[in-house]
Amino acid sequence: NKDNQQQDKNEENKDKDQKKDNKNDQNNEDKDQQDNEQKDEEENKEKDQQKQEKDKKNQEEQQQPRPNELSKEDAEKLLESLQNEERQVQEKLKKQKLKGQKIKIEKDW
Repeated sequence: NKDNQQQDKNEENKDKDQKKDNKNDQNNEDKDQQDNEQKDEEENKEKDQQKQEKDKKNQEEQQQPRPNELSKEDAEKLLESLQNEERQVQEKLKKQKLKGQKIKIEKDW
């Protein structure tokens, strides 16, 4: 009878120990998961900050006019004015061709 009681107590103790171990394992897993989540969040924040810094630099570079370079609008205006000048020159040449050259005619009579 005593042996049975002893065995029952041993089994109960084993069960309690297993439950404690399970709880400890679960707690450790929870802590690990939380740690991993925190690390992930920190990494994401760092990446976001780096991305924002790169974006700011790119915007600043695009906004600042570079020396010896024309802006897109200036280049378009220059191209348009050159095209107008070329058109005027071509029209002038056409008019001269239409008038023809004056030829001095010698009379044979």
